[in-house]
Amino acid sequence: MKFFLLLFLTQIAVAADLSSVDQKIRAGDFKAAKMALAGGTDFETLWRLSRIEVFEADKLSDPAAKEAGYTRALELAKKTIAAAPKESHGYLRLATAAGKIA
Repeated sequence: MKFFLLLFLTQIAVAADLSSVDQKIRAGDFKAAKMALAGGTDFETLWRLSRIEVFEADKLSDPAAKEAGYTRALELAKKTIAAAPKESHGYLRLATAAGKIA
C-alpha cells in the first residue's frame, strides 16, 4: 500500500512540475524551462525540449544557427518517438522540425 501511495504522490509531483514547465514555455522563458527539464530522457521531457529548440531557433537571424537549432529539435523528436512510438507528440515535433529545415 505504501508503494502505491508513494507512486501516486510522485505522479502528482511530476504533473505539477510539467505544468510549471509548460507555463514557462508559454511565457517564453525557455532557459528556465530547459533547466527544469535538464537531464530528463523520458517522453514528456524530450518532446518539450524539441519544442523549445524550435522556438529558440525561430528567434535567430543567422541561417546556419537556425538550421542547427532545427536539427537539434529534429533529433530530440526522433528520441521522443523512440521513447513512446504510440504517442502523437513526437510525430508532431518531428514534422515541425523537418518542415523548418526543408
